[in-house]
Amino acid sequence: MKLPLKIKAILMIVMISLLIGVAGIIVYNQGMNRLMLAEYETHSQDITKALAEVLDADQVRTLRDDVCEIYEKEDHVVLSDQWGTPEFEAYLSHYSAIERSEAFLSLRQQLRRVQDVIDVDCLYIIWFDVPERRYIYLVDGAYEDACPPGCVDPLFTDDLTYLDNLEEGCRPNVSHTPEYGYLMTTASPIRTADGEIVGFAAVDLSMNELVKQERGLTKTLLLVFIIITVLICLIGIIVVDRTMVRHINKLSETAEKYSAHDLNFTKISIRTGDEIEKLADSIKRMEQDIKDYYNNLLKTKNDLEEAREDAETFKREANIDPLTGLRNKRAYDFAVAELDKGNDPYAIMVFDLNDLKTINDRYGHDKGSIAIQILTGLICDIFTHSPVFRIGGDEFVVILTKRDFEARESLIGQFRDELRKMKENSKLKPWEKPTAACGCAVYDEQKDNGAASVFKRADKNMYKDKKKMKGTNPAKR
Repeated sequence: MKLPLKIKAILMIVMISLLIGVAGIIVYNQGMNRLMLAEYETHSQDITKALAEVLDADQVRTLRDDVCEIYEKEDHVVLSDQWGTPEFEAYLSHYSAIERSEAFLSLRQQLRRVQDVIDVDCLYIIWFDVPERRYIYLVDGAYEDACPPGCVDPLFTDDLTYLDNLEEGCRPNVSHTPEYGYLMTTASPIRTADGEIVGFAAVDLSMNELVKQERGLTKTLLLVFIIITVLICLIGIIVVDRTMVRHINKLSETAEKYSAHDLNFTKISIRTGDEIEKLADSIKRMEQDIKDYYNNLLKTKNDLEEAREDAETFKREANIDPLTGLRNKRAYDFAVAELDKGNDPYAIMVFDLNDLKTINDRYGHDKGSIAIQILTGLICDIFTHSPVFRIGGDEFVVILTKRDFEARESLIGQFRDELRKMKENSKLKPWEKPTAACGCAVYDEQKDNGAASVFKRADKNMYKDKKKMKGTNPAKR
């Protein structure tokens, strides 16, 4: 049958699109499925091997012996598929004392500790009844719906050859049940110091999210494939139905009106004398417009970044004391405003450098500055987790929260000890061993209506300390 070129082109486009789309979906799904499955297998094996290493093998052996002693005496074992029936509850009651044993409680705690760290829902220890093709739960670390000791599950997988050689444990196996969906189960042997296998550390990794994502991805890919196929067909119809000259002329007219990123068309040399040459010339002119536009944008961007950096620098300097590098009074006012908004416990410490005027008059203002810097350095070294502020010439404030708040008494003692050591150090110059009074007050919602009240009490305590240090009333500021 003779078909028009237009129909042939459309059929060819549809067939190629179908083949590429279907092949792409199949290959992608298969590849992602293998990749994710391999990742789950490796992850589950790593978990169980690591778990087998950290568990107390002697406690596992003790628990296994206790459970198996009862299990072997049972005339009729009730499997877990009878869960909730009177027969199953009666069967499990034979193991109830084991749940109070030291080995069971210790191992369950070990499992839960590991679960909390690696964020899995189900870690447990089992023992295989090889002749009956079953496994027995020794202890389950799950917080909810945990299988009690003595609970027995059959092995559902068709490949049970690993039971003949359990030295490597139970290799990763994927199962599907209505209750739990898709699960990957893996078990690794737990060995004592002499190499005896006393149990198997196992994990159930839920693959429900993986399956859900895979199905959702397949639907998305199918939808994208349909959309792309329709678009390709429409484009094919347009391309075949219209002449190349009309397209090229339209592209030429459109290219002269738009600007974009640097395309480097200036290196292209076309001298065909037809519409293609016209299109190339139009694109070159458009490229030059793009370059000019991009350069202007880049310059504007750089100017804005410089202005932003200048603003940030000004903002930082406005809150910093130039001599000590500490936060200044302005920064302190912002900080206490934030304290008044919160509910966390805090304390305020006020420090006052003693005899600064004496140091300035006797040794010079530069030595006074050194004394200030030494004192502030000591305060910062002691109260490492708290903001330090210089709110006056010789007055400093520390806001204590969290760790420093809890350890404030110890830190204050450490501060006083360091001052004493400097004072007793004969190698230091007088301005290199400053002394300071300090006072601390803890926010009390019964006494204080805000940080200003706490500061006032801390300042009062500082003056008491100064009076104690000098033996006389300190001069009023």
